[in-house]
Amino acid sequence: MTFLTSVVINGDAVLSALEGVCYIADPDGKVVGIGDSNWTRFAESAECSAELDVRRVVGRSLFDYIAGDDVRALYQSHMASILAVPAESVSFHFRCDGPFVRREMRMNMSAIQNGEDVVGVLFQSLTLDERDRPPISLFDYEAKLREYFDSPAPIVTLCSYCHAVKSDTAENRWVPAESYYAAGGSEKVRISHGICPACYKKNAR
Repeated sequence: MTFLTSVVINGDAVLSALEGVCYIADPDGKVVGIGDSNWTRFAESAECSAELDVRRVVGRSLFDYIAGDDVRALYQSHMASILAVPAESVSFHFRCDGPFVRREMRMNMSAIQNGEDVVGVLFQSLTLDERDRPPISLFDYEAKLREYFDSPAPIVTLCSYCHAVKSDTAENRWVPAESYYAAGGSEKVRISHGICPACYKKNAR
């Protein structure tokens, strides 16, 4: 049994007891442990419990679940910096909205060490603020996923950190979703994920 496997087995209850949604990835990015109860509760509240079923996620690469090449590259950069300098954790704010809720969150990433070797990375995602709001269909992820594959609708890019929208309707500027609609943006679109310039500047290392 490897040290990391031992940590995951013995720490399963600890991951569930920690505040927020917690999971562990090995240095290659493979998810090896999840705080089951909080993860499942959050997946159900975000209406994506089938996609994020713990049994489907454990053993797969974390990067399979990060949409957008530039977003994925930024997470990989964060992991690389932690593996290189384990004393330096990474923390950043991001949005995880649903169609009826605005949700502000913070991600913390920190090294798991066996002696001086980094054997994994702990991810802890905390909800900072959650409030109801009028429905915004851009954040109906299951519907947008179906539209992405089944519809010829135009594509708009959503910032994975602040949820600003970039589209031709908004004159190729990054604007809040409410402003996108006010400018005549359509609900019948497919969503791709990226990073707006402000969030990239704030989060790039």
